[in-house]
Amino acid sequence: MNKGRNIFLLMIALVCISLLSFLMLFESDRKDGIVDGVRFFQASVEDRVYTYEFYFEKGDKVYAEVFENADGDFSVNIDNWDYSYVISGTNRDNANVKETLLPTAEDDGVVDRPYDLYTKNFFITMIFGKEDLLAFWQAVVVFMTGVVGALFILYAEEIWHIIKHKDKDEYPKWEELTIYKRIGVGIIVGAVVLLILFLVI
Repeated sequence: MNKGRNIFLLMIALVCISLLSFLMLFESDRKDGIVDGVRFFQASVEDRVYTYEFYFEKGDKVYAEVFENADGDFSVNIDNWDYSYVISGTNRDNANVKETLLPTAEDDGVVDRPYDLYTKNFFITMIFGKEDLLAFWQAVVVFMTGVVGALFILYAEEIWHIIKHKDKDEYPKWEELTIYKRIGVGIIVGAVVLLILFLVI
């Protein structure tokens, strides 16, 4: 086996893994973000109590406290807002948001609906972080597609022997290997296109 070729293949694999891992973890922060026109910022954390600041396009600022309950749920109380919220679940996929109208809410006949200002997606993002740019299964598909393309390029001669049924002591001409290398490049380009599609869609 060609030792230099194997080292090159390993380096390419490590670079791909690093890139895909970065894309999977890049959007996982839950300390700040902008969701549905409202920016949240985690100001402090103390004994399972999270203090948040909410900012709006007009420059207004609102404070909120998030209590992490013993059962893992999060209770959200927002200053000057008629509703409190409980967010349950372990991640974005199984998260649930339940609202409660506060007894102190002013009943003037025009009570705001619970998600007029803060959406469910806003609370889920604040608690569990932003949606990942790339899902794990997508990263696996892109990585394996790229590996197949790299193998076509690096093992073009071996593939030629298999397809042409040639003995090991026979050697192909350079132009005979070009088709397999082009196939490999095409597969790698396909992996890049897949990655772009996963990031955009």
